[in-house]
Amino acid sequence: YEVFSAAKDAGALGAALSGAGPSLIAFALDNEKTIGQAMVRAFAEQKVKSRYLILDIDTKGAALLNKHFDITILTAIYIADNTGETS
Repeated sequence: YEVFSAAKDAGALGAALSGAGPSLIAFALDNEKTIGQAMVRAFAEQKVKSRYLILDIDTKGAALLNKHFDITILTAIYIADNTGETS
């Protein structure tokens, strides 16, 4: 809780658990370094070693790497969406 509060107090638009953990993510339009440092300090106060990374958002989205593989995956999703079962 303290780390989320530190991120928001430093100017983050919001913060959340990222994936299954152990990562947290904060969203910001500016002051990224200040927000990251505040989160690291909040972790340190709890005796947790951490670091921050400033990453850009992927603006290209998903891309086909192997047509056969992706078509198979899309077919499985299509079947699950329409019948409620997977094959």
